[in-house]
Amino acid sequence: MDVREVTIDELVERYSVLLFDAFGVLSYSVGALPGAVELIERLNRIGKPHYVLTNDASALPERRAARYRTEGLNVDAARIITSGGLLTGYFAANDLLGSNCAVLGTADSAEFVRRAGGIVVDAAADFDVLVVGDQDCFTFVDGVNAVLTTLLRMFDDGD
Repeated sequence: MDVREVTIDELVERYSVLLFDAFGVLSYSVGALPGAVELIERLNRIGKPHYVLTNDASALPERRAARYRTEGLNVDAARIITSGGLLTGYFAANDLLGSNCAVLGTADSAEFVRRAGGIVVDAAADFDVLVVGDQDCFTFVDGVNAVLTTLLRMFDDGD
């Protein structure tokens, strides 16, 4: 099967909105990829709707936008959609507003929970919801051990 090469010009013309993955499409660990700065400048200039998507809940959109700016990418925080940002709708739809939440993740992971209406508590405290926002920023074994210890204590207490 022959696959025809498609240019960015064709994509801009064909689609009403463009979606980019947060890692490896516009930017990589060493900075913006070749042509990315010019592409984002062009999309902003012509008013083409575009968003950056990520399954990472370790950084708030405003923190990501600030990092992108250091790479020359003018991506507004409102154009960054993260998995952590999905907590707001999930908490509302599942009657979790005001729930005590243990968070395994960064300070930004905890802030996603607060913005969603959860109350962040220590993993050693009783909690209603466990949010795993990141696996790299804490000692995994210690974090999971604290959560499991709390869960077992809660089960033993009948909670």
